[in-house]
Amino acid sequence: MATYNRTEATERAIEIARLAVQAGVLHPVAVDNRSNPEESGKNAAAWLGGFVAELAGRIEKL
Repeated sequence: MATYNRTEATERAIEIARLAVQAGVLHPVAVDNRSNPEESGKNAAAWLGGFVAELAGRIEKL
């Protein structure tokens, strides 16, 4: 099994998240807020950033 330092784990988590978003299997729940797209974008970024941070932590512990 591969081992990852924090930087490698984060890069891997970003890649996994990117592929999942492209495949349509991962998406923020409530990002379609047309009345306030700026707030919607902030919420989506925070959600995705949290996902990547959590995944990176778990990958690093493998």
